[in-house]
Amino acid sequence: MWNTPHMWKLHRDTGDVLQMINIGGNRGSYGFAIDQQGVIWISARKTGELLRVDPNKPSDVQSFQINAATSLYGMTIDENGKIWLCNWSGDQTLYRFDPLTKQWAGVKLDRPRGVAANGNGYVFSTNDNTGRVHKININTLGVEGVIDLGSNRGPIGAAVDFDGKVWAINRTTHTASRIEPWSAVKITAVS
Repeated sequence: MWNTPHMWKLHRDTGDVLQMINIGGNRGSYGFAIDQQGVIWISARKTGELLRVDPNKPSDVQSFQINAATSLYGMTIDENGKIWLCNWSGDQTLYRFDPLTKQWAGVKLDRPRGVAANGNGYVFSTNDNTGRVHKININTLGVEGVIDLGSNRGPIGAAVDFDGKVWAINRTTHTASRIEPWSAVKITAVS
């Protein structure tokens, strides 16, 4: 989707194209998440937009612009249905969008790249400049914890597994770091 205005729904077993949706323009679609209603949310890295696409109404592509210099990267949806977007350059803010009120809020971080929600009131954002992972309260936007993965890891992706462990995907070292439990500083690098 990076260099094309299309996205495709594929058959899970055969890979056959079941649906093609034209989102219009060369937006540099990068991050992608599906909410509990089946609506697709896309971070458009080249244009600084959050796109909303309902596969049942594919011609109705909605755009929500961030009023800041942006280079959107990772995204997630929290348990309240709010969309989180990393803006790793420009104003270097982790943004939260509320689909009900259409309002943006954010927390300033140093180059947020990846973000993942744990379903228990927190998102975790990786920061490749500092090698840190921030724990952010989804309601207050307060940073409630920081784990330093060590220098030169360059974490750019984030995930939370089924056991609640936080993972950082490290570009520089080609590893993944698992943080468990959050209150302790036990980091396991996996190659």
